[in-house]
Amino acid sequence: LANDGLKELTLEVATDLFKAYGAELIAQKRSSLAAFFSDPLITVASGVVTFTVGSKLVVDGIDEETRKIRQYFSKASYILEAIECRVNAKEVSEYKVFTPKEQFDVMAKEFPILKEFEERFNLEIDGTDATDVKTANSNLDIDGTLKITNGNLTLNNIDLDLEGDFRMAAGAFVPGNSAAHDVAGIWNETGGLFQPTAGTFTFSGTGGKTIVQNAGNFFNDLTVASGGTDKISANSAISVGGVFTNTNGTFDTEGNTVTVTGATNIDGGILEIAAGTFDANGDFDANGATVTFTGAGTLNLGGNGGGAPDLGTLNDDLGGNLTKGTVIYDNQAAGQAIYDAGATGYFDLEIDNDGQIATCGTALPVFGELQVKTGNLTLNTIGLGVTHLTLGGNFVLTSGTFVPGNADHTISGDWTETVGTTFEATAGKFTFNGAPSTITTDAAGGNKFFNLSSAGNPVNAGSDLDIDGDFTVAGGPFNPGD
Repeated sequence: LANDGLKELTLEVATDLFKAYGAELIAQKRSSLAAFFSDPLITVASGVVTFTVGSKLVVDGIDEETRKIRQYFSKASYILEAIECRVNAKEVSEYKVFTPKEQFDVMAKEFPILKEFEERFNLEIDGTDATDVKTANSNLDIDGTLKITNGNLTLNNIDLDLEGDFRMAAGAFVPGNSAAHDVAGIWNETGGLFQPTAGTFTFSGTGGKTIVQNAGNFFNDLTVASGGTDKISANSAISVGGVFTNTNGTFDTEGNTVTVTGATNIDGGILEIAAGTFDANGDFDANGATVTFTGAGTLNLGGNGGGAPDLGTLNDDLGGNLTKGTVIYDNQAAGQAIYDAGATGYFDLEIDNDGQIATCGTALPVFGELQVKTGNLTLNTIGLGVTHLTLGGNFVLTSGTFVPGNADHTISGDWTETVGTTFEATAGKFTFNGAPSTITTDAAGGNKFFNLSSAGNPVNAGSDLDIDGDFTVAGGPFNPGD
């Protein structure tokens, strides 16, 4: 026994007493604070209880209740010298992935009366029309859902901290220029206007959250910070007028198109491209992070003029050499360099740069198809006898120019040139080893190989061929055609 006959407080006892105290608050219809006592993150030392909480709002609520809590503990014959609070949202998230609203839902299962007070967590804007403007002039902290049914919600350059979902059916949301807006729930626009030209929205939700954007709407800057293996997914087309950043966790395009006008920075975590398209019109940097294809999706790279985008670790969900996904280099204002993806290479690779030059100065393994739609693909000189391009599928020169450099290249699929294109090799060797491979060129327009080796089963000439250097049948039949 301690002073005055009171017993020393332990962590287990303190936890049980806080839960019981929370139940009494519920009986008093004080449900908001009760939710935080349902599973408190606390330490106990020498009669002092220290709470770790996710926001200053919770600290204020506990401070106001301290005197009553100490009396409650005293009646239970335990010493409670003081209550202290520390704010650490990350630690709280790692302890239990519950927002205050989710804590509330857990408590409500045990105490159904709480459902009567659920609206205390939510904010709804239901004005008459777009001219009916509701303005927030101080930071807006919402533990539940923010819903805009009609009217206009304008944030006067303040921060939005939304623990629940955002839903907009009509009206308008004007978020101001804060770089600290945070959304932990889903984002669902079925109507209305959301077109900020400044500020940043960070999506920090865990457990798998989604974004749905109304056609024509856009974010300014968008940051994904879901953490660990948690995922934020695009459930519709999404447009970002500024910078897209993934700091941790996974962002998944699903089957939709995500368009980013500014830079794309995958600082950590994973950019996951399923059946959709990630259209990066600005510079792309995934250094130290991962770009993963989980389906037949597309990554468009329209920035990094004069240099190479950094794709970090480029892979698919099967591991090993890439077996899915298309990467398109389409900077139509300046030249680009092809990123060195290493031995795992690319699956489908396209050049669509409208007269600009895409260059490659390293070995280039492409396990699917290589297509030059517009512009120029130039393989820089890397040395005679060195294998530069290893192509597992077809080569298609739809428009523009292909300059192969002086190295050796291996093609396992078909070769097709459209009339009017340019391919005039002056060095190096192309080996065709497909089963079969068909070579169709615009020889009549001046296109030509330098050295050509037939090693397929069979290799077919689908047109006239112009070979300036050596022609070798290294294996299998070669069919010259009519």
